[in-house]
Amino acid sequence: MLTFHRKFIEDILIKETGKIIKNCKLYNVLNGDTKVGLFYSGDNYSFVDFNEQKIRIDQNKRFFKRSEYTFLNQYTRELLGHFEIPNGVYLGEMNSKLHLLDGPTYQWTQNYSQERPFRSRASNIYSFDLVSKEHNIVYYGKMTPDIAVNYINPDQVFDGEIQSTDESLLLPILIGIYIMEEKFRRKEQDLG
Repeated sequence: MLTFHRKFIEDILIKETGKIIKNCKLYNVLNGDTKVGLFYSGDNYSFVDFNEQKIRIDQNKRFFKRSEYTFLNQYTRELLGHFEIPNGVYLGEMNSKLHLLDGPTYQWTQNYSQERPFRSRASNIYSFDLVSKEHNIVYYGKMTPDIAVNYINPDQVFDGEIQSTDESLLLPILIGIYIMEEKFRRKEQDLG
């Protein structure tokens, strides 16, 4: 089983790209004690690093249409896939399709059945599914909200587990973390 840990690190310079990621949230993805991937998500730029691959995520946010996100190999500029997130929908119902050019299409949904029905106000449990015909990836995460305002504080730690039918599929696993982080970013904007 894979695990992840998110922490807020403000602004960071990514040496490989020469870009500064503003308000960066860093996700470490581990298999036991071994780091298998990193994901950097910021206001202006997002970046995935695994198996000596560097993947850049470009955002094309559109006001009246679905926002489109493409991911490219940082070195070759090869398009690896894309996904869209609908605009103007209640975020609890946000779903998306992840299209890999050399692989299956995945459907992203929030899984409410895995959340505890009588959870404490002091903790938030989240579960998301990324499913294709061949593979199933499930993200379970827990964060403690800011009790004073009872909403997601972008600076807080977020930890969780990733269960996958194939843990070697790091590209869709890490892109799924991006979709999860984008959901939280949109929820934060709606509450802000």
